[in-house]
Amino acid sequence: MFKVSIIVPIYQVEEYITECLQSVVSQSIGGTIECIMIDDCGRDSSMNIAEQFVESYANEVSDLNNKITFKLLKQERNQGPSAARNRGIQEAQGEYLFFLDADDTITPNCIEDLYVLAKQYDSDYVQGLYEHDNGNNYFVTRNLPELLDDEVVIKKTMLNASAIHFTPHNKLVRREFIIKHKLFFPLGIIHEDSYWLYFMSKHLKKMVICHRLTYYLRSNPHSLVHTENFELEVRSYKKLIEDCSRNIDAMLPGEQKEFIINDLLIAIDKRYYHNNKERMYLIDCVKLTNICCENALLDIVLRMSNGMLRTKLLHLLLRILKRNDKKE
Repeated sequence: MFKVSIIVPIYQVEEYITECLQSVVSQSIGGTIECIMIDDCGRDSSMNIAEQFVESYANEVSDLNNKITFKLLKQERNQGPSAARNRGIQEAQGEYLFFLDADDTITPNCIEDLYVLAKQYDSDYVQGLYEHDNGNNYFVTRNLPELLDDEVVIKKTMLNASAIHFTPHNKLVRREFIIKHKLFFPLGIIHEDSYWLYFMSKHLKKMVICHRLTYYLRSNPHSLVHTENFELEVRSYKKLIEDCSRNIDAMLPGEQKEFIINDLLIAIDKRYYHNNKERMYLIDCVKLTNICCENALLDIVLRMSNGMLRTKLLHLLLRILKRNDKKE
C-alpha cells in the first residue's frame, strides 16, 4: 500500500502534461506515492508525451526509495473527468487520494505537507492552498483554523463557496472514507465538484486546513469548464438541483437549501431552461423542501430581474430558511 495515490485524468493537455508530471516526480516523499494516469481518449499527443515522460523517468531515476510508481489506465472511450476519477478511485492502492488536473501542477512538498497533517490529526480530509495564474489566490478563508472538528462548522464551511474552493483537486481524502460513503463523481455532467462536496459534507467529522501553498491552478481555455455546451449545462444543473433537493438532512437544512437555491438562480438567470415545463420541475424540486411562506418569497425572487431589491429579498429568504439551523 502507498501513502498517497495521485489521480490524473488526461485529455487534450499536450501543452501542459510534461510540467504536470514533472511536479509529481519532484515530490519530497516520492517512494510512498503512486501516480495513476487515466487516458480519457483524447485526440492530441497527450498520452504519447506522458508515456515518453514515464519511460524516461524510469530509466533515469536510480534512487528506488524515492521513486514514484506510475500506473496507466485507458478508458474504452471518452467519458469525461468524473468517470476517469472514479476509475482511479477503484484502482488506487494508496491510503489517501489526491486529484490533480493534468493542466495544473503541485509544489514539491504538496503531498508531504498534506499527508503529515492527515496523520497528525487522523483526518479523512485535508485542504491545501492555491495559487492561480490569474492572481486570485488561496481559495480558502485564511482565518480558518488548522483543525475543524465540529460537524456543524465543517458542514457550513464545505457548503460555502467563499470559504473553500468547490473543486476535487488539492484535497487529500482517505480512500476508505470515499469508498465507505460511496462518494463517487456523477457521470455525464459538469459541476460534479459541487455535487461531490455537497454529499461529502454530510459525512465529515474532522477537517484539516493546510495553510501552505500546495497547488498551482492554471486557466486553460480549452478545458471543459471553459467550453460552452448548452445541453451539458442543462443536464448538469438538473442533476445537481434534483439530487441535492432530495437529500437534505437534519443538520443545517437551511445551509443546504441556500446551496441549492443559488444553483437554481444561476441556471435560471443564464436561461438554461427555456422550456417552462423543465424550469417549473426544478423549481418544484426546491419548493418541496420549503414551507408556504418560504415558497411565496422564492416565487417573488424568481420573477424579479437582478437588482438591489431582488438581492435584499434573496437575503431575507436565506435568513428565513436558516432560522432554525444550529448555531456554531
